[in-house]
Amino acid sequence: RTDKLAITALSLLAAVTAFAQNFAPATKFELADIHPSARSTNRDDQDVSGGLMRGGRYHLRYATMLDLLRMAYGVDAKRILGGPSWLELDRFDIRAKVPNGTTATTVKPMLQALLAERFGLVVHNDTKPVPSWALTAGKHPQLKKSDGSGEGGCHSKDSGEFIEVKCRNVTMAQFVSGLGRMDGAWYYLADNLVVDQTHLEGAWDFDLKYSARWNTNVAGAETVSLFAAIAKLGLALDPSPVPMPVVVIDSVNRTPVPNSPDIDKALPPPPTEFEVADVKPTDPDYHGYDFQLQDGGRVNIRGATLKTLIQDVWGIQEEMIVDWPKFMDSDRWDIVAKAPDVMTAEGDADVDSLFEMVKTLLADRFRLAVHYEDRPMPAYV
Repeated sequence: RTDKLAITALSLLAAVTAFAQNFAPATKFELADIHPSARSTNRDDQDVSGGLMRGGRYHLRYATMLDLLRMAYGVDAKRILGGPSWLELDRFDIRAKVPNGTTATTVKPMLQALLAERFGLVVHNDTKPVPSWALTAGKHPQLKKSDGSGEGGCHSKDSGEFIEVKCRNVTMAQFVSGLGRMDGAWYYLADNLVVDQTHLEGAWDFDLKYSARWNTNVAGAETVSLFAAIAKLGLALDPSPVPMPVVVIDSVNRTPVPNSPDIDKALPPPPTEFEVADVKPTDPDYHGYDFQLQDGGRVNIRGATLKTLIQDVWGIQEEMIVDWPKFMDSDRWDIVAKAPDVMTAEGDADVDSLFEMVKTLLADRFRLAVHYEDRPMPAYV
C-alpha cells in the first residue's frame, strides 16, 4: 500500500507540471468587449451560455468569474480554489474577435490572457485536498463475482418512485467513474469526485435501487437514499478529501479595465432584429402550441399567446409576470421569422440571439414594454 501511495503522489506531481506547461498564454483576442450581464429572471441564465465562434467572433453570456476560469484553464470548478465570494455572483458578457482557425482548445490561452489583462487575474498551480467521496468495502460485500460474460456496464431505469441500476461485469474503478452520471446521483454527490478505496479486484455483478433526491422528503413515501442503497451491498460511500491538481487564485479585480471607447465600431454588437418576420392570428381550428428553432436561423411559432411567449423567451414562470392585460392570455398568434444571414454564416444562430430577436419583435409589433422590479412572492426557504 505504501508503494501505491507513492505512485499516486508522483502521478499527481506530473499532472501539476503538465498542467502548468500546457496552459501558458500564447495568443490574445484581437479585440474584446466585456460588460456586466443584463439582469434576468430566467433561471436558465444561472448557467453560462455561448462559447460559439461564428464569423471570427467569440461570445459568452452570463459567465461568472468562476465560469471564465473553468473554461480558460480547462478544469472543474471544484478544482479552482481561493478568491473572493463574488466569483460565483457577478456575471459578465464577453464578445471578442478571434483569428481564423480558432478552436475550443486554442481559445483557452486567449481567455487566460484576457482575464490577466482586464481583471488583473493572478493564479498558480498547486496540489490541494478536493472534496470527494471514498467508496470502501466492509468485511462481507454483497456482490456477485462476474463470470466475465457480456458487455460490462451499469444501466439505470427511472420508474418514477425509484431509480433502479443494474451493473454487470463491472470493476469497482468503472463503477466509481460512472457513479456521478447515474440518474439522480448528482443530487447526492454534487459533482464531487468518487474514489475507489474498496481494494476489490476483478469484475462484479450487483443491483442498486434508490430514491431520487427530490422524493426523499415526501411524507409517508418509502425512500432509500443512494448511500443506503450502497450500504445494502456491504459498501460505504463517505466524504473523503483527495489531493488533486488545482488552480489557486492569488488576486483578481471585481471591475474589469474599461473597454475601448470605439469598441462598438471596431466590434459591432450582433443584430437584435430579424431580417424578416410575419405575424398573424392563429387559425381558430388549431388548438396546439409550437415553438420551433429551425435550420438557417428560422423561428416558427404557432398558437402562442403573448403571455406564453414571454414565459418561454424570458425563461420565467407564470407567477413572475404581473400587470398584464387579459388578451395576453387569450389571443393567439403565429410568427414566422428569419435571422440575418450574418448570424448564420458559420451555422445556425444561437438560441440566445434568436430569443433576443423575438423580444425585439414583440416590442416592435405589439409595443410590449417590460421592466424588472422586486416583489414579495410565495417561496420555500
